Amino acid sequence: MKILVLRFTKDKLAVADCNISEEVFNVINIEERIFSSAKGTGERLNNVRDEIQLLVSKYQPDLIIFRSADFSSFAPKNESRLKNEAILEEYCFSNSIKLEELNKRIVRKKLSLKTKELNKKEAKVKFHILKDIKIAKNHIILEVLIFLYLTKIEK
Repeated sequence: MKILVLRFTKDKLAVADCNISEEVFNVINIEERIFSSAKGTGERLNNVRDEIQLLVSKYQPDLIIFRSADFSSFAPKNESRLKNEAILEEYCFSNSIKLEELNKRIVRKKLSLKTKELNKKEAKVKFHILKDIKIAKNHIILEVLIFLYLTKIEK
């Protein structure tokens, strides 16, 4: 299964192109896109939509997974991120593309784990991902890759 993993920040989009089969987790490419050159909100949101279209046509994923914003600590900085996610959801809906949201709360519920157990599994998977993929320990896409691995490979 070809999966496109996305993580929005206010002015950036981190992207990972992944292939997953029964027990194989392969990250093919990781890149970042920046939206800061836009002059206004409308132009920036159009840039986000255009970027999503380009990524979908470039990678042709079976599924798009994104790390959603945390609502527990809603702050003005998350407003742009929420708008970006809304554009992604609308684009996937109108183009019949499967979309899945992952965050710590969702993964914990899917795996029926307590927070402490999930943290242990996350640390173990993080170690393996960092060993196999050349990515910084604090890269914004790393957490989503860990969640993807936990939900699709370990189950």
